Amino acid sequence: MNTHATDFPALASGDRFPRLAVRLSAAANDRYWAGAGVDHPARHERLLYPPMAANLTILLVQQVVPDPLLHAEQALSCVGRARAETDLTVDGVVADRFEKRGREYAVIESTVAMAGGAPLWRSRATFTPARVPARSAPRDSRRPAPRPDAPLGPDATRRMLHVDAGMMRAYSRAGNYHSDPDAARRLGLPGLVAQGMQICGPAYGVLLDAWGAGFLEHGELTARFVGMVVDEQTVEAAVDHDDTDARFEVRAGNGRVAALGTARRSARVD
Repeated sequence: MNTHATDFPALASGDRFPRLAVRLSAAANDRYWAGAGVDHPARHERLLYPPMAANLTILLVQQVVPDPLLHAEQALSCVGRARAETDLTVDGVVADRFEKRGREYAVIESTVAMAGGAPLWRSRATFTPARVPARSAPRDSRRPAPRPDAPLGPDATRRMLHVDAGMMRAYSRAGNYHSDPDAARRLGLPGLVAQGMQICGPAYGVLLDAWGAGFLEHGELTARFVGMVVDEQTVEAAVDHDDTDARFEVRAGNGRVAALGTARRSARVD
């Protein structure tokens, strides 16, 4: 049975969301690739960009719960590929609810499939309400800080991405704290905030180059979002990988870690 919740606190484990039907235009698909700074032959073949599964999960939830959400963790498993202009469906359920350090979280498991039923991506996303407590001022992530040595070391492959307001709007729909300064200000945020999977784009691009387009349909990725990246910052991803496994970190220009993750190529394909 679909959930009758209309706000985040009312979500309960086992609640299912109404099915979301969507068609990604070629232009919208290309905005995901471009907004993440990934330029791979798969993009020019109009293949769908798998990390958009996180955005589709958010749209699924916000059909019934419009609260602005912060993305805390993401797991993505790819089992198929499709091109832009393909009809998709998104189905999902609240897999877990928990509280940590005074914040409430919901874990949403969803499946993105082609209209005929063949699955493309399986997503497990953890969200918390995007509210900064009034009793504490938001920390400005643009404040310079000492840049520590990267734990992944000098042999890691590195790639950078400058995230400006235009790129955030390209990667996100209009009218939220990723794209609208007023919406960000109302939440007490220090500026437009980049989506977690957007700042992981440079790491994803490194792995596509290393593992080939087969990673689009035979790949797994997990990420934890531990720092905030605001507009006009440059992020640097460091990726350590072999033929099948990888770990990565993404740091903002001030040296703070913004995301940590792992990836795996589940089959040797081109």
